[in-house]
Amino acid sequence: MPPSMTSSSGSGREVRLAGIGAALVLFALTTITNTDTDLWGHTRFGLDMLRDHHLPSDDPYSFTQDKPWVNHEWLSELQMGAAYALAGPTGLALLKGVFTFTALVLIWGALRGIDVAPRIIIFAIGAMSTVPVTRTLRPQVWSVVLLVIFCRILIEDRRRARWWCPILLALWANLHGGWIVGFGILAVWTLVDLVYWQRPGSITPSAAIGVALAALVATLATPYGWRLWE
Repeated sequence: MPPSMTSSSGSGREVRLAGIGAALVLFALTTITNTDTDLWGHTRFGLDMLRDHHLPSDDPYSFTQDKPWVNHEWLSELQMGAAYALAGPTGLALLKGVFTFTALVLIWGALRGIDVAPRIIIFAIGAMSTVPVTRTLRPQVWSVVLLVIFCRILIEDRRRARWWCPILLALWANLHGGWIVGFGILAVWTLVDLVYWQRPGSITPSAAIGVALAALVATLATPYGWRLWE
């Protein structure tokens, strides 16, 4: 084998190993979790659902326990309860790490095609901007991941992929109230599509409106239906 080919192969292997090492370090960093009262409150609600096998109709730990309770974060709390039941605080840290790491990987992938130096700078800025939300495990972490997925679907501008937006919003509405941000972005995007619908390869007006309406209806796919909007 020519020396140049050997050198190129070795260099490629070193780059891959460096990438794997960086990913492992990044994942380890995403598992670092601060505790707060919300963390344990959400975990407690999840454990209660696992114990009782149903959604509570009121908040038994609040002075408003005599009022009907719409828990718009029940699905994320259920996952937190399951993680704690399986592995205690370590399970919670790993759960947060998985979702935070997934969001960062998606951001890195969205920057493909950009030169390495600016790509790293932009990624670092994006990663640092998530710290206020991801330094502890709260339902907002699910919103971070879904928002990144949502934006990537819209930016890549694939007609068929756009129909994933209603499915994501149906899931999002059960995880965290941040779904309204996702729908707001979709609404603005739809308005822009209607203005520039004649550009080559753009989604048709009827399809854009159809996706937006389907996404709005999808947010009713929760145990609370229209009461979630209320």
